[in-house]
Order: sequence, then structure tokens, then C-alpha cells
Amino acid sequence: MLIRPWVDGDAGAVTALLDTAADPLWAAQGHRLHGPDRDGARRRRTLIATEADRVVGAVTVARNEIHPGRLSCGVEVAAGHRRRGIGRALIQAALATRPDPLPLVGKVRVRDASAMALGRAVGASTYQRCPDPTVDPTDNRLAQWIHAQAAPSDVDVRGLAGEAPDVLARAFADLYLWVHERWSRVGSRAALAQIAAATVAEADLGLSAGGWAEGRLAAVVFAFDDGESIQLVAETLRRDTPDGIALLAATVAATLDRARSRSIGAVSFDGHDDDPHLAPVLASLPIVSADPLLLLEIG
Repeated sequence: MLIRPWVDGDAGAVTALLDTAADPLWAAQGHRLHGPDRDGARRRRTLIATEADRVVGAVTVARNEIHPGRLSCGVEVAAGHRRRGIGRALIQAALATRPDPLPLVGKVRVRDASAMALGRAVGASTYQRCPDPTVDPTDNRLAQWIHAQAAPSDVDVRGLAGEAPDVLARAFADLYLWVHERWSRVGSRAALAQIAAATVAEADLGLSAGGWAEGRLAAVVFAFDDGESIQLVAETLRRDTPDGIALLAATVAATLDRARSRSIGAVSFDGHDDDPHLAPVLASLPIVSADPLLLLEIG
């Protein structure tokens, strides 16, 4: 096996590494890391593994403007070539060529046996866990949960359709900032503002909802269609929001009620085990399945 830098003409062979049944999250984030060298704030280097001149694997290390304390890493090996040490060799090569002595990080589904085995082989450690639970909007238990949620008396819960895009982008950025501050602090707020605006532009505002307390937006639930289900990003806009759990529960209930009216079959939640308001809300919901995701770091 030979490990070499990316060269012109590698794009097609690296694209072919992606499994047809790949996790949409991997396709959208990990696999898309690969590419030609790039410098500056978004520096990227991709290394290619070949056997008999055939591309059998790739690893990419890239700077992350939003989370500068770690280096984003994506590694994949062609089907039929796994469990032979190729992924481990790629990661070791990536560690040797990283620009700073920062840990490499990636996302791995617990159900992905190959990825989990690779993580163990390279001594990866978990620094965050996303439970990724799913509820069924047609479930009568969920209907009972929705009707049981009562917003605090001074709170107005309503949809986000019609709200100004800049207000919603600011809300997403505020949520993102404090949720990550204890374990993956944000670096560039300007970069976060750009990502927040682009993310909110993709939201289904007809399903999304907000909770206003004393006339100010205090909690949001953004709904996104990932092609398999509706995914919700939900939290208060501040860690110290009064009655934050009740406020968020009422806002989540408003979105789930809209999902029920559309006969949507599955709704999942993007969040973390230690989200102070979302985690208790999820614990009270009638979850029908979960697909946990681990955030791993190496080195």
C-alpha cells in the first residue's frame, strides 16, 4: 500500500469510495472534507491510499473556523478493503502531517461496526455523544405528550414563518454559541454568523416554532428535512433562561403538533446528552428509536 498526497484526477476515485448506503450525515460532512490542498483559515490536506494504482482509501485533515481547538478529520476505505489496517495507516499519516498539535475529530455512529473498530484501533476517545432519538408523530402517546405541555403564563409560542431572516439567523447563532461553549468553544463569530444564515435558509419554517417570553424570542425549534425524516434543532437562546425546560417543551410540542397535522412519519432530534433543557425534554418523550452518534478525538 502507498500513501501519497492528493493529485489532479483523484476526485472521481475518491467519490467512488462513498457507499451507496452511506449515512446522510457522513455524505454531507465527512466525505465532503476530501479535496485538493487548500491553505488559510480553511486549510485542508487529503492523503490517498493506493494499491496497484487503485485508490482504496482517503483521509483529510482540515481547519475548522467555527471550532479552532480541533482539526476536522474524515477517513474512509473502499468496501472490500476494510479491516486490513488501511484506515489506521491513513490516520497515523494524517497525525504526522497536521499543521498544529491539535486533536483530530470525527463523527461515528455507534451502529457502524467498522468505524467503531477503527476508532478503538487508533485510541480515539469520546468527547460528546448525540442520542439522535426519533419520535413517531402518529403515535397516540406523542399526542398525549403534546397536549400535556403547557407554556409558562408569560410565554407566547408560535410558528417562525414570517419572522425576519436576520432575527432567525441570530437566534440560531446564539443557541449554537452557548450549547458548545463548555466543550467546543466557537472561534470565529463571523464564520458562525454566515453558517447560521445559510442553515436557517434551509429550515422548514412552516414546521419550526419559537417561544417568546416578555416579548423576546427565548427558545426555538428549527425543522429540517434530511430526506429520511424531519430533524429538529431545539434549545433556548440562553443557558440561564427562566423555566427553560417548560418553555422548550411547549415550543417542541408546537412543532410536533404541526408534524402530526402533516402526517409526517418520523421526527428526529439533533442534540447532545448534556443539553440542559433539550435533554430533559427528550427524556419525557415517547421515543420509538435512537441512532446514537459519538464525537471522537484522536491525538
